[in-house]
This record gives sequence, structure tokens and C-alpha cells, in this order.
Amino acid sequence: MLGGYAWRNEEPDRPGEFAEKRAAAKKAGETAWGYAFERKGSVVLALWDYGNKPRRVKVPVGARQVDVYDWMGNRKVAASPNGMLDVTLTPEPTYVTRVSRLLWSAVEKKSLRVRDLRLSCFPGGKAAIRTEISAASKPIRGTVAVEPDPRLGMPKSEKRISVRAGAGKSVAFDIGIPAKCRPGDYPVMVTLRDETGLIGAAGVVLTVNP
Repeated sequence: MLGGYAWRNEEPDRPGEFAEKRAAAKKAGETAWGYAFERKGSVVLALWDYGNKPRRVKVPVGARQVDVYDWMGNRKVAASPNGMLDVTLTPEPTYVTRVSRLLWSAVEKKSLRVRDLRLSCFPGGKAAIRTEISAASKPIRGTVAVEPDPRLGMPKSEKRISVRAGAGKSVAFDIGIPAKCRPGDYPVMVTLRDETGLIGAAGVVLTVNP
């Protein structure tokens, strides 16, 4: 998720080729966008905001620290606690390197997938978030978490999971929407963590209808 944005990745036509992946879906009233570029085993995020003022956003990077470059190439090392990077965006692009390929590579098998990245409901209703956890060569023992936009006034939900190597598991969350919730688009962050840290992240845009 990019602040209030759901990340979408597009697979390249052939493994190993240059992959340009659209990285963000705009929500109502928000103006941040991003792309992920992959080549030769590394991924670079290009992020910007075309609004009238700088915007602080949170980006899943899956690393304890990353390199952040401004549009002129000036570099700084930024800490990213819990695998999440807080960064301020402007119309000039910001570039982020040393992000996790587990999260951003188009050729790596994703440990976490969300079935529907856009959901809709009504105030007082429920939204169902359905996830698929896939373990490749080693088992996954950790936590799947769903963290709604603070504006919804809803707590973070977590479920412990254990998936053996080569297997998969479905994990579902039913989110109750407050009856007094205002109509609009709300981001919901979905994460997967194991003993090593953040190994999967996805964003859902929840539309609350009038």
C-alpha cells in the first residue's frame, strides 16, 4: 500500500526481461502514484505525488533499511522499521532501492495474495477479505494481519498461520463496517510476517457506498 493506495503488480511477458509494474491504484481525493522497475535481480520503486502539497505515505519494502534518492540523484539511507518505509512525496519523483524481491519481483512466487483488491459495502455491513498463503521450499509460520484505515475506527486483526513447505492455505477476515462510517474509499493493509520479518504485503481499497 502506498499511503492510502493498493499496490498492483503486472507480470512481465518473459521471466528475466525488463519488468515495469504499475504500483499504485489512486483512491478518491488522493494523488500519489508509483511504479516498480525490475532488472537483473534488483527492483527500483519510483514514487511521486502530483497534488498541491507534499504527502506522507507508507510503502512496504520488506527491508530494515533502504536507499532513497531524490530526482537529482542525491542519496540517503532510510530506516524502514518492520519492513515499512515512511516517505514524503512531491511532484518530483523519489526512487527507492534495496527493496525486497519477495515483495516486488515479478518473477518471484508471492507468499501472500489477496483475491479481491477492491471491495465495496455499506455502512453497518461487512467486507470479506480473502487471502491465499503459499509456502515454497520452506514452511511459513507467522501472522497474517489486516489493518484498516484509521478513519474507519477499527482495530487491526491478526491470525496465526502455519503452512507446510509446498502447500497453501486460505485465510479469511470479515470486517464489520461502522454504521456511522462516511461514504468514500478507505485503504486496508494486508501483511504476512514470519520470524524473519515482512514477507508479503498487499493493499485493498474498500469503497463504502452511500
